[in-house]
Amino acid sequence: MKLDHPLQAWAKKAQGGTEFHQTILDLTLRCPELFPAPEAAAKYCETAANQFARRPLQPNEIQNALTGAYAKRNEDPSAPKSPKLPPSPQLIQTHRGREGDLDALRISSDLTIRTAGQALAKLYHPTDWICLSKAIDRPEFDFAENWIEKPDLHEYQFIVPSTYTQGCLSKAQQGVQETFWLTHEVDDPNLDLEAQIGLALKLADLLPLQMVVWSAGKSLHAWFDFRSQDPAAKTAFHALSAQLGGDRAMQRPTQPARLPLGTRPGKGTQDLIFFKKPENE
Repeated sequence: MKLDHPLQAWAKKAQGGTEFHQTILDLTLRCPELFPAPEAAAKYCETAANQFARRPLQPNEIQNALTGAYAKRNEDPSAPKSPKLPPSPQLIQTHRGREGDLDALRISSDLTIRTAGQALAKLYHPTDWICLSKAIDRPEFDFAENWIEKPDLHEYQFIVPSTYTQGCLSKAQQGVQETFWLTHEVDDPNLDLEAQIGLALKLADLLPLQMVVWSAGKSLHAWFDFRSQDPAAKTAFHALSAQLGGDRAMQRPTQPARLPLGTRPGKGTQDLIFFKKPENE
């Protein structure tokens, strides 16, 4: 490739040793500016990527990345954005949990889930490509079935609820494939765990509550079933989560949450407070 091409910055970066999948994402994000037709971009990207003998391209790796890049280009910047709703003290006070709510939720939990691997097996398909980490800045990727068998899985702290394109090695949003779980966490020091669980139960009016994980600190991470993929339900969920004091960072599909039954260094096990029983039980 000639380095005087408009994509010379990408080429230099790729030659310099950046993770291969990330260079693919960087390349495809630039293509809508240069190629009106995605078909022409795909042909160019395949030719360009083959100049760097890192590894063979994964099936549909470039096509999936280009789909995201062109979708981003086609977003209407003038479209009205959903208003950012501040926390509502009245709503929080009305729906905060009471003494005994945590214990009641534990009693209704699927008690067969005793390890992180068992939880992952219920949440993901074996061939889902997912991201876990022992430290927030050290993401690791593998198939769910391989994570489940890892002997040190319990030592991990974080998991990104979304699945990624197979072979992806970056948490960047361009690599996200599906988001089937939406999460809610409250970081308000004035709300103890009993209070927080009431807010999570209120959100269950909008989406089914799948799981609640204790952070081994001062907060709970609640997971909700979004397999319906209903955009209106997602918008309503995020709006209510914000009004109930939820951390807005959890609305990002790439935001890590606490791994159920993982370990927080120096604090201990991230206990599983609740896991929804199968429908037939």
